[in-house]
Amino acid sequence: MSTSTAAVRDEVLAVDRRQNDPKAFEYLETIVKGDILATAIFLPDPSRAAQKFRKTSVYLDTSVLVFALGYAGESRAAPAREMLELLYQAGADLRCFSHTADEIRSILTACAYRIERNQLVDSYGPSIEYFLERGFPASEIRIFIEKLEKDLAGLRVKIVDKPPFEADYMVDEQQLAEHIWLSASSSDGAIEYGFFSSKSTSGRPLT
Repeated sequence: MSTSTAAVRDEVLAVDRRQNDPKAFEYLETIVKGDILATAIFLPDPSRAAQKFRKTSVYLDTSVLVFALGYAGESRAAPAREMLELLYQAGADLRCFSHTADEIRSILTACAYRIERNQLVDSYGPSIEYFLERGFPASEIRIFIEKLEKDLAGLRVKIVDKPPFEADYMVDEQQLAEHIWLSASSSDGAIEYGFFSSKSTSGRPLT
């Protein structure tokens, strides 16, 4: 077992013991995603060193692209851009769905709206905090919106439409949930929260 895999295992057990801690599960999700991506990119197994991402499309989520575009500061942009560069150099085809681009536009629009109207009391999230810290006017944020497609292309990210829904090729989420529950549930129900709870008591941050 690799060191990173052991760390993820230990964190799973820790979250299991803190079954009513949604923040801990959020951290765990981030750790797992990072471990999977790091393993795929750096290929710690020497026997797989020749493995590449040729003919592989990697679809990027909103937060990754917001960070890579620099809308949350350089400290977040640098590692995101490095990850995209590593994927590109490994032969990956970088993409995002059109609705992801729309989400980025919505985030920027919300930031510009709040700054323009000085509605900042309950504003939070990396993007709005960065724009406020650097003193960006609403007009400059709107320029980011207009340049979004060009800036994504500069990161070698292609915008594509979501593929049509085809039931024959989709995972039955209910059956998957039941399988996970039967395979991983504990006697005290600790894992149930992590896999099945989707409730949130807070609004979505302006990423």
